[in-house]
Amino acid sequence: MSGKRMADSDADGGIEGIPAKKARNLSIHTVQKWITENEKELATTTWLSYEPLGRDNVAALKCTICALYEEKLISTRNFNRAFIDGCTNLRSSAFKEHASSSMHQKAMVLYKKSKCVPITEYAPIAKALSTLDASTEVRVTRKFEIAYAICKEGFAFTKMSALCELQEKHGVDLGSGYKNNIACTEFVHYIGMGLRMELVAKLAKAKFFSIQADGSTDAGRIDDELFLVLFLDPHSEDGVVHDKFLTVRRPKHCNQLLCRGAR
Repeated sequence: MSGKRMADSDADGGIEGIPAKKARNLSIHTVQKWITENEKELATTTWLSYEPLGRDNVAALKCTICALYEEKLISTRNFNRAFIDGCTNLRSSAFKEHASSSMHQKAMVLYKKSKCVPITEYAPIAKALSTLDASTEVRVTRKFEIAYAICKEGFAFTKMSALCELQEKHGVDLGSGYKNNIACTEFVHYIGMGLRMELVAKLAKAKFFSIQADGSTDAGRIDDELFLVLFLDPHSEDGVVHDKFLTVRRPKHCNQLLCRGAR
């Protein structure tokens, strides 16, 4: 390319004789219209925001919920900072694609939990359980019990399908579906959530409780902090002090105990 043509290219943003590609302008009014039109399907009023450019235009699209839970999303598969820092792809397809991403869906679940939204509104398995008939409920309960046993004994979640098959050979009706390691992960997650809710309810009634923390190093030489709670249940008949597991957290530094993260 000659010096003159290069100069012309720098001056007008394109090569001489070829028009430069015009930058896409997106107005604030258009984004507000998107937010309103997609609210029912994507709950856009909760998370879709923008970075203004001048008085009337938009420089970037943002997700306020993903930005809020960034630290908890970093480990998510296909984590992307675009809508945290500001996405410059100013098309409606960009925010719709973000809404369907696993990291955004995880962020929305965390947000709804913080707002005490009923679990049946964001968890498919919980929604399904709320509409079960008696016979189906019995089958699902059996799968929950198998998942609990797997977790209690420290077995791999991949044992779920084999144990379900064994139960069916013994004449146990488990129905169809939810018999693999992915289902086992879901069952254990909700079992843990239920146990934690029971513990929190007991702590709310207790006159006092204390938290104990103890560090341990896993096989990868990574420090973890285990939190236990010590309390006396005033409504119990045994009158003994209970020592229950609360949670496990990984501190940012081995010499720093982040008790706030145990919530």
